[in-house]
Amino acid sequence: MATKEESIIDAIITEIGNISTENGFSFDIGSNYADWRDTELDDSELPFINVREIEDRIIEDDEHEHILFVDIDLMVAGSATAAKDARNKKQDILTAMNNFYSNNISSLIAGIRYGGSIYITEHEIKKFTGVTLNFQITYYEDFLEV
Repeated sequence: MATKEESIIDAIITEIGNISTENGFSFDIGSNYADWRDTELDDSELPFINVREIEDRIIEDDEHEHILFVDIDLMVAGSATAAKDARNKKQDILTAMNNFYSNNISSLIAGIRYGGSIYITEHEIKKFTGVTLNFQITYYEDFLEV
């Protein structure tokens, strides 16, 4: 049986996998997404979305309330329009996370907060632009269960 944390990440991955023009998004992610991908990407895999849970914090005054910190990394190929491309795809990720919220509120999670984003650009080793989106997801779990 999956833990609550695993179920949350699986639900996020499902919504990320739904990013396609057929579903109203601006691009097709195809199979270019993962949970904790830590290997080098080929140019053919861009754009790529990587979902990472960073921390699971228990609220001090309520041992059943958790905040799961999740980063979603988006990498796009470097080009003259890479920053604009990253901004557009960032909006698609926000839409997917809104779908995650709508589909899972009360059944899996208690709430979600978007904590902002950070942009990066790499030009020395490989040309790409990226953005990391930060989310805090509130959920409830029995004591000593995750």
